[in-house]
Amino acid sequence: MLIKVMIVIFLATIIVCLGFGLFYLYKAKSNKLLASLKFRVLFSVITIILITIVWLSGIITPQAPWLFR
Repeated sequence: MLIKVMIVIFLATIIVCLGFGLFYLYKAKSNKLLASLKFRVLFSVITIILITIVWLSGIITPQAPWLFR
């Protein structure tokens, strides 16, 4: 359960960083825009790696009904 909460927190952080990027885009502050987008990419990579490791270790499994027909 802790892993799923961590994944949701990382996804929420990605959305927040994207929002800050949009805000700084309108304010024309390129340094903060670049930093916000760097954090978004960093959190995206961490989330993908975390999901891959957890999936390969068998902690989470696919739940799609079309996979088991």
